[in-house]
Amino acid sequence: MGRKLLAAAFYSPTEISLDMLGVAGDAWGPFRNVNAHVMRLDDHTCATVRFSQHEFFGLRDDHESTPGLARDPALPFAYFFRDTAVKVGCEVAFLATRLHQADPEWLEGQYWAVQAREADCLVAEAFGLLYLDDGMVLDWDAPRLDERNILPGGPGLTIFASSGWSRWF
Repeated sequence: MGRKLLAAAFYSPTEISLDMLGVAGDAWGPFRNVNAHVMRLDDHTCATVRFSQHEFFGLRDDHESTPGLARDPALPFAYFFRDTAVKVGCEVAFLATRLHQADPEWLEGQYWAVQAREADCLVAEAFGLLYLDDGMVLDWDAPRLDERNILPGGPGLTIFASSGWSRWF
């Protein structure tokens, strides 16, 4: 049985590189043995970093219910993810924490929502973590997000898939 992979996708209207994302060799943030690539799309550069589901679960090593966001052991990674998206000028970035979302063909199929600036569609996908820059949320009539945790601070808006211990899924 092969390694189960999750993915982070970053969409910037400017050119970005793996170095800019912080990919060093086969490492990115807390993950090792990552598979990363960059490709130019119609209106964006897309960088994708694929990493082990097992390593991601390891970030939440206590496996105990952590209802408060501040007590989530994976919170430093959430900030790292958002800071990386901001640093490279992303309009949208998402962390695919469900196996079907990390499928390369499925990921490719989400570009239309980025290109069309369909924030509602991106939010509806319930990505483990979704970053929308200030321009994406400027005139957005945001749906009720009461059932989701939101990463404090900015710029932009960073939304988890849900709240409580399962916020990442």
